[in-house]
Amino acid sequence: MLMRTNRSFRNVGLVRACLPFTVLFMLMSQNSPAQVDRSKQPAPDPAPTATFPHYDEFKLKNGLKVFFVKDDRALITFRLLVRGGNGADGDLPGLSDAVADQMVKGTKSRTSLEFAKLIDFIGGSINASASADAISVTAGGLRKHMTKILDLFADAVKNPVFPDDELAKYVTEQTTGLKSQKARAEFLAEYGVNKVLYGETPYGRMPSEEALKHLSSSVLKQFHSVHFVPGNATLAVIGSTTREELEPMLEHAFGDWATGPVPSQLPPNFPELKGRRIVLVDRPTAVQSAIRVLGKGPEFRDPDRPKAFVLNSILGGGTGLGNRLAMNLRETHAYTYTPYSGFDANYYRGHFTAVADVRNAVTDSALKEMFYEIDRIQTQRVPDDELQRNIQSSVGGFLMSVADATTTAIRVQSIDFYGLPKDYYEKLTAAYASVTPDDVMRLAKKYLNNDDLTVVVVGKASEVKSKLDQFGKVEVWNSDLMPEDNGDATKGAKVTMTAEQAWEKLLTAMGGKKKLRSVKSIQSTAKIGGSIAGHDLKGTVKKVEVAPNKVYSYYDFGLFKQEMVSDGKMVRRSSGGPLEELPPDQRDKVLEDSHILNEAYLDELKGKLNMVGMRSVNGRQAMAVEVNYPKNGTVIYYLNPETFLPLAVESTENGVVSYDDWHNEGGIMLAHKVSFEPQPGSTIMLTDFSYVVDGKVDESLFKKQ
Repeated sequence: MLMRTNRSFRNVGLVRACLPFTVLFMLMSQNSPAQVDRSKQPAPDPAPTATFPHYDEFKLKNGLKVFFVKDDRALITFRLLVRGGNGADGDLPGLSDAVADQMVKGTKSRTSLEFAKLIDFIGGSINASASADAISVTAGGLRKHMTKILDLFADAVKNPVFPDDELAKYVTEQTTGLKSQKARAEFLAEYGVNKVLYGETPYGRMPSEEALKHLSSSVLKQFHSVHFVPGNATLAVIGSTTREELEPMLEHAFGDWATGPVPSQLPPNFPELKGRRIVLVDRPTAVQSAIRVLGKGPEFRDPDRPKAFVLNSILGGGTGLGNRLAMNLRETHAYTYTPYSGFDANYYRGHFTAVADVRNAVTDSALKEMFYEIDRIQTQRVPDDELQRNIQSSVGGFLMSVADATTTAIRVQSIDFYGLPKDYYEKLTAAYASVTPDDVMRLAKKYLNNDDLTVVVVGKASEVKSKLDQFGKVEVWNSDLMPEDNGDATKGAKVTMTAEQAWEKLLTAMGGKKKLRSVKSIQSTAKIGGSIAGHDLKGTVKKVEVAPNKVYSYYDFGLFKQEMVSDGKMVRRSSGGPLEELPPDQRDKVLEDSHILNEAYLDELKGKLNMVGMRSVNGRQAMAVEVNYPKNGTVIYYLNPETFLPLAVESTENGVVSYDDWHNEGGIMLAHKVSFEPQPGSTIMLTDFSYVVDGKVDESLFKKQ
């Protein structure tokens, strides 16, 4: 309706200059915006008819089932779907992800580099990924390169060698990335949800450094040999070809793929979603709470699934149509910008998730509104116009997606994978259009019963736990998704000393409070190494600190340089260009954070101590002590329980910064290895430190303009 209206206005504009004035006046009057009631959304048109592409189904001689969808565009897409994804990982969470990643890192006849060059040369792509139930391998490119793409695709599927050097790089990247990921609320929320839904089964386990250590070429080969057999896979082909041309090409490419027994997998023993449950994953430095509300949902084969899609469009899935969660949490209360919800399913279970990321201060208020909307859709009939808009949105989304070849391949294979009716997608729009207000209310009561909803919140327990108590008994988990002792993250689990006592031990370990406060300057240089976005990183860093908070730092990454100057009153920073003065709020944070040896000046900096308890960091148990600063908020010190020197320090601004290789320099202990992850999968390491304590300082550094 809106598109037609816009087109008519544009057409009128094109012809106005050619019309007599009186006719022009009549047209303007007829189309005057004053005639339109803009307080109401336009009435929806009848849902358009959608068609799903016809596909042919046949088998190769080795039993591989093939689905072919003819597409006249000059492209070709191959997608192999193999049963056995994250749910088949056994005791090694992340195993199927590793298999998928490494499949295109070298075959029996081609190295990783050779393989990459060949596919890049023809402008094609080959990718593999693991999901909860399966591994998919997708290849595509121009139709004229079909033979070459198919050759490389089949080689990756049948003959991966999982080379040790490539796997070692993968494990290193994943281990590094896992450390930074566990500092992200979204990551912890995702796996917190999985654990609630799927318990200790492979579907519910979070990747771990311990599991990554046990990945080996032989382990990946064993997984591949068990699951990658023709009878355990299907192949979808979408492109401008014919079955007569395609079938012999596939026989040639996959004819030598040896058959084998199809692996069996018993239905997992998932925990029952019964009763209200509140789980709080503690992130002591968090300034926001990641809220996830979980409920039951239809399985893939459930006839309710299409109608539940429309229900969710109304509640939190519609885009641009004012779904209820967005209108409430975003428009009315301004709690968050992008709340949403959705029904999802794996092979064995369906579930519902509603999502909102909000400020700590409104965690409880936002959750109340989420419960309100979930309750309202169960108890109040949805108005017909709102229902019809969301039916149209659902149909329109399906129509738009039909044009995507990979989406078509996924749907064709899902019919076979999940045992759906052959005409499932042909009848999908009719199923959407048949939804009634009674259907919406019935399904909402069936799947979103408030008494059986689970809430997972990732946030700062010391601030939000008391806000959540009103919704039910709160279970507190740490960043390893393990329950905290006493169920209270504000208490020191397994720690008998107070935060003040632990801090005194930290100061003693660093050289003693008196000695630390006597230091007037520290000058240091170090080498920079690591990687960002897959690119190796090399450089140097120089830092000069003068009491109380004069700082000069210069990072040289070669092509990129960063410089900062603080004279104790003003802070200037540059990234290769001229130094620019920071605004007051950023300046005050830097001045507070850059105080020399600030651990010894807690009183002057007005830092407040709190014992968090024992936590895991970098694969080691540490005593976590929280410091709350007026400007920089919460900073967590993870202390080695044997030496009381920091293993890591976590803050909202810098994430987790790790420290190692401590040595005595001028009577105080300083770290000679420092590392941090600026983004998931990337790491920066500072090594080969050289320190000068209380040496002669070039004061002109702090006067740089």
